[in-house]
Amino acid sequence: MSRNDALRAARLRKGWRTIEAAAMAMTEQGQQLLDDRQFTVSARTWRRWEGDRPGWPAEETAIVIHDAFGRWPEDLGFTTPPGWIRPEHHEEEQVRRQSFVSVTAAALVAGPVAPQHVDPALIGYFEQQLEGHYRADMLLGPHDLIGTVSAQYQLIDKLVRSAKGETRRGLLRVGAAYAALVGWLYQDAGDMDGAAFWRGVT
Repeated sequence: MSRNDALRAARLRKGWRTIEAAAMAMTEQGQQLLDDRQFTVSARTWRRWEGDRPGWPAEETAIVIHDAFGRWPEDLGFTTPPGWIRPEHHEEEQVRRQSFVSVTAAALVAGPVAPQHVDPALIGYFEQQLEGHYRADMLLGPHDLIGTVSAQYQLIDKLVRSAKGETRRGLLRVGAAYAALVGWLYQDAGDMDGAAFWRGVT
């Protein structure tokens, strides 16, 4: 009869010589971890897990198994059901989503915006500021500047929507230079996804 050798080996490494000892230890661990006195793993259930068709534990039990062995059920011989995503993958996805929002927020301002008069002198002002940002980059480093430069890009983008003719063209040019600097700052900070996004904006 075939059996789940991966789980059996993990059990023996823990020092749980019998299935009954493993079920009892797992029950105690689960009750502590989940703060649930009702949580139990029976010897019968464990015996099935070590058999040739171990099925799949409930999600809470999967978390207790991971806590006990430092490995997820699919690494211990259990058959992964369709749609199972490790809890840590949910967390990674959430972090990626938050990171994406923070990187892209300044470039994704919802329009339209209220029309306003745009003074052509703003082009020179933003160019002067840009030179200052390049100097500051040498003194501060990328992390301190990303927020400032991307916020100014956001303002330029807003003004472009109201500007006309040469003023608009000038602001588009300077906006592209700001976006390029934000991309460089993300690259310098080691965030290649952020850098690629801002290169696209440029």
